[in-house]
Amino acid sequence: MTSGTIVQSNIVTMGDCGLNFGGGQDNLITDNVAVNCKVSLNLSSRGVDSFARVNAEKGRDSNQFRLLLRDESLFRGDLWRTRYPRLLAPLEMDPIDAQNAHLNTIRRNVNVGGGALVVRNAKKVMRTCTVEDNVDFFEDPGFVDLASLDLRLRTDASLYAALPDFQAPDFARMGLYDDPGRASPAVKFGPHVSPLSPIMSPEARAEAERPLLVSVPAGDRAIRIDGAVGASEWGTADSQATAVLSVARNGTQEPLPSRVWLRTDEAHLFVAFEHAIAAGKAPTAGSEWGRDDGVEIVLGPARDERLPNRLEAIVLRGYANGTLEVAEGGLSLPSSTKAREAIRYAADGSRKGRWTAELAIPLAAIGLSPGETNFPVFCHVTVRKASADQWITWRRRWSLDPSDAKCACALWLAQFGPLPFMPGIPASAIRIDVQADRSAEKSSMAPGEGADAPDWAVKWNRLVATFGTARADRWKPCRFEFTPLEDATVQLELMGTQSPAGGLLAWTYYDDFRVEGAELVNGDFEEPAQNGRSPGWNCVMEKQSEGAGQDRAAVVELGDQAASGRYAARTSHDHRINQRIAIRKGQKVVVSFQARAALPGM
Repeated sequence: MTSGTIVQSNIVTMGDCGLNFGGGQDNLITDNVAVNCKVSLNLSSRGVDSFARVNAEKGRDSNQFRLLLRDESLFRGDLWRTRYPRLLAPLEMDPIDAQNAHLNTIRRNVNVGGGALVVRNAKKVMRTCTVEDNVDFFEDPGFVDLASLDLRLRTDASLYAALPDFQAPDFARMGLYDDPGRASPAVKFGPHVSPLSPIMSPEARAEAERPLLVSVPAGDRAIRIDGAVGASEWGTADSQATAVLSVARNGTQEPLPSRVWLRTDEAHLFVAFEHAIAAGKAPTAGSEWGRDDGVEIVLGPARDERLPNRLEAIVLRGYANGTLEVAEGGLSLPSSTKAREAIRYAADGSRKGRWTAELAIPLAAIGLSPGETNFPVFCHVTVRKASADQWITWRRRWSLDPSDAKCACALWLAQFGPLPFMPGIPASAIRIDVQADRSAEKSSMAPGEGADAPDWAVKWNRLVATFGTARADRWKPCRFEFTPLEDATVQLELMGTQSPAGGLLAWTYYDDFRVEGAELVNGDFEEPAQNGRSPGWNCVMEKQSEGAGQDRAAVVELGDQAASGRYAARTSHDHRINQRIAIRKGQKVVVSFQARAALPGM
């Protein structure tokens, strides 16, 4: 929190928040550029509407006013009044409202490929703040050379068309500089020092950074780790378990691709590689990463659906000469030294125009016990082809750090059953609401075990039953009860996770409803559709479960994955399935059901 400060002509890249002002007044914030930041600029009050409420409500007895009043005579002097003419403005304001972020000017700031400017508590602070001429770009606004991190603006930059008076930052002066006091030479910006992700909308970025699900089948034949990749062990090159690696660091397609195969048995993950090399060239004979031909595979379990800041992973680097390096990436894995020592690697360069390699990795070396929980596995693959000076990856990545989870693949070891969750996909909340007549003057129901009536719900004559989150690898039994205080008709609402506007929808499956004390129709969703709709429920029926990406609730066919029969309901917070039921005064109603997470692609 700062006041009376000028923040001008800065460039911030790839931050959670480019410019963050947690309170303060009379700041001048102009001509700044935020590139690929989750939020480009944030102004919040830290006033009566935030965590500082207890202090702010003290008004003139608050810490801020005490300091201001203590030195009021000093601040009324000519020097202070000249330099900070609005320093004493809070004395003319309501002492509680004065705690908010008033009198700030936010002008001519540029958001490039990030989240829009945010002003918290806007209803109060916008009466005194000036926020104008701030623009968003979701493409290059006219940098000299974005790929090489030369963020000077060209004279013909489109940014100037939007903001003719923009005062460009002096990029040439930014960054480290040589000085006798430095222990090492100054390194300026550049693609191999601080790579910058491409400019795109926040929605497109979230999609690009979300892990890509890759199903890994069980091996159906013995695999000998000798470096020779053959069809008798791995199948044909166009089999479903093969992936082509051809993405260069700048996102273009390299002409000499590599291939990767993945298999499992009860205790191992097997990986095979085939690397094409330029005509007349041979792979290098050394084992130094970056200088020599090699492949890096990063593997780490996803412990929940969130994308971690750093992976808990193992990093394996295998070279064309048969050497294998084993290291940790990011956080340490809880795997034994014995399991790591059991990793086997071999390479074969006998075939003209290519070299191949094979890996056998004990699942314990990755920190996995899939017989207990089949966690998805974060995976990055990077190929170095030194003779062609190529860096090739499975997916385009923004970071050179092996432990960065963004843009990873997520391996599903299919032989061990369904995944419990998918990293990057929001958790599936379990929530059932019971809605009575909202116009009633008093509550129609009293919550019992498993149900609740928070203050906001009491006003709406509503009950809420929440049961945490569901997993995708098992059904979770749930139960709640309530007692009617009058005869009424209420609506049972099947809900779930509330997703932000434009965000990825998270779906929850519901099945096997049983109600005591009232009559529910078609509680297991098995009754045949009538005019395309599920009897008893206000929704359609679909002959598929792959509707999880569609923007509507439905009854879908899950086959033997359903908790009861073959059908289940699929809902979210804003895409609900409802049924009206009659309740009788004093007759306790008990609702039981099962819930499970719905993952796309599974």
